[in-house]
Amino acid sequence: MLFNALGAITFVTVYLTLGYLFGETIEDLLGRVRPYERIILGLLLLGALIWAVREWRLYHNNTDDEAQ
Repeated sequence: MLFNALGAITFVTVYLTLGYLFGETIEDLLGRVRPYERIILGLLLLGALIWAVREWRLYHNNTDDEAQ
């Protein structure tokens, strides 16, 4: 029981410390990325569009082959 409590205390301490440090780091990172948000969003949308067109073509090529 003692080791269980010590493990829980250790886990909570490490988890909270890492969460706090990661939270500060992510705020700093997001501040640096802010000027490039529209470029990043555009690249993500372009990638999603390319993926969707590719999937659509693969699906329709497979259905055309099955119909013959």
